[in-house]
Amino acid sequence: MEIKQHSQTRPLKSELKEEQMKSQQRIQEKQKKAQELKQAVNNIKRSAQTAEKGSERIFTEMISSMEKRRSEVMELIRAQEKTELSRAERLLEQLEQEIADLQRRLQQFRSFYL
Repeated sequence: MEIKQHSQTRPLKSELKEEQMKSQQRIQEKQKKAQELKQAVNNIKRSAQTAEKGSERIFTEMISSMEKRRSEVMELIRAQEKTELSRAERLLEQLEQEIADLQRRLQQFRSFYL
């Protein structure tokens, strides 16, 4: 009987050792996968940060460009307004001068014929 027990424990020890090695191997595989996943997470975060910085830079440049363009358009509008006002004022002065001349002539005609 002792021999039987001894022969039965050997396969059990061998099976336990084999099971322990398999478990250790699975643990290592899972740890490797976990490490790869952590690396992928870090890569995703870095990629997102890079994309955020890039889009922030692009939008900042676009805003700056639009503000510059807005300023140029406002300056152009003011210059055009100044030109048009100056032209209108000259025309108004000319018309007022012509009206004054016509009124003076009319007055001269009236005084001449009366």
